Amino acid sequence: MLDSALPTPSFWDAENRTTRRGVLLTLLLLVWALGLLLLDAKSLWLDEANGLRVTHLGLTALWAGQTEQYHPPLFYWLLGQWMALGNGEFLLRFPSVVFSTLSVLVAYRLARTWFGRAVALTAALLVAFSPVLIWYAQELRPYALLVLMGLITTVCATQLLLRPSANAWLLYAISVTAAIYLHYFALLLFGVHAVAWIALLAVRRTAWRTGTFLLAAWGAAFMAYWPWMQTPAFAAFLRLPTDSSNYVAILLTQRFGVPPALMQYVNFWLALAAVGGVAMLALLYWALRAMHRRHYWDRLRSQRWLQVVAAALFALFLIAFVVPRAYTAKRQLLLLVPYLLLAFAWWWPWHARRRWLLATLAVLSLAAALTNVLLIPKNQWREAAAYIGRHAQPTDLVLLTPSYMTIPYELYAPAEVAREGLSYALDEAALTTLQTQHDRIWLIVDPFDTDPDHHLQQWLDEHAHLAETVPFYRLDVQLYTPAAP
Repeated sequence: MLDSALPTPSFWDAENRTTRRGVLLTLLLLVWALGLLLLDAKSLWLDEANGLRVTHLGLTALWAGQTEQYHPPLFYWLLGQWMALGNGEFLLRFPSVVFSTLSVLVAYRLARTWFGRAVALTAALLVAFSPVLIWYAQELRPYALLVLMGLITTVCATQLLLRPSANAWLLYAISVTAAIYLHYFALLLFGVHAVAWIALLAVRRTAWRTGTFLLAAWGAAFMAYWPWMQTPAFAAFLRLPTDSSNYVAILLTQRFGVPPALMQYVNFWLALAAVGGVAMLALLYWALRAMHRRHYWDRLRSQRWLQVVAAALFALFLIAFVVPRAYTAKRQLLLLVPYLLLAFAWWWPWHARRRWLLATLAVLSLAAALTNVLLIPKNQWREAAAYIGRHAQPTDLVLLTPSYMTIPYELYAPAEVAREGLSYALDEAALTTLQTQHDRIWLIVDPFDTDPDHHLQQWLDEHAHLAETVPFYRLDVQLYTPAAP
């Protein structure tokens, strides 16, 4: 994208077709193997199980807003078609492995168009070994497909900006429409493509008029999106930011201490961010234009201290996406991860003496990806349910709070043991009735995601005896027996 006087890359013999094909084939085989490794070893967790539930209940209920408020319908429609083949963990997660593998190829294509073949090979390497992308390559969720669709739309946007044509416009409009029907996060792609247009303008690789092609494609995409925008499900999604009972609001207010009053002004903050984003595009254009004219990019990329900072930030980036916390934030950033990796591949100082450091970072990235696959489990619902099945009696009761925790439990739960989902607001009279009907009560607790004030545990501690606690990963199984008279 930008002119460069830096030395020709020597890490890859990128002009050799055999080398390029060999490297790409090796990367595809490795990311394929990483995705398939222990694919069914981890039980389905809450969001994966909820995807199955929504799909079983059908698209009519989804459009009515009765089953899902956080996502558009395309993923559930695709999942419904795939589930006709079976419902084992390996089979259900297999498409995500395919999407993740294809993302490496599309990332290579995108980086080659913008930065050349050598940078493209490095970008493909970083995308293939990205620990966070490998993590979501092993989930029954829309995120692996979202990353792939995001890269495809950006390739189509780049083609439209560089070589406008009716076919390029149509492909871009279709891909963007599919992306926003897949996930609401895809709206971020409009900002990505606007930045791409500004960057290409700054280096004189496109004309101002191509911006109208983007706008026209966005308009066509929103016209195609209009039927979904009229559904009760979409209306429920728009109410989520100001609904204090939804998961994100609870997370922000109770976990991160965001004042509840601020949640009532979410739409204002979003509108302000949109206006600020447009202003930032103008500033970005003039900054990129000035840097391009004076070849500042080459000067910056040759600064040793910036090279060290870039390598250190990349290492921190790897660590952050291996630490088994903040998955909500990771999902929100996931769509942008490939572009950060492409930017790092372009920024890399292409000197022969830097080859060892790039190889080291690649090995660290692969090690981080293997850590995610081998060492970090998901919520162990299968193991927790199996333990209860082995030790429960027919008159026992399993309690889960909030009630949506029954969704993953019921995938693996023994049919003969009763279970009950409870809301955050406890009904003590109902609890007393349940306690009199069952001699023993099993409580499954997710310490990170359920009953943040431990109301149910406190009530049981007061009215029953805690006989045992068996820990699983992010789940504790507690057995309560009648209190001594």
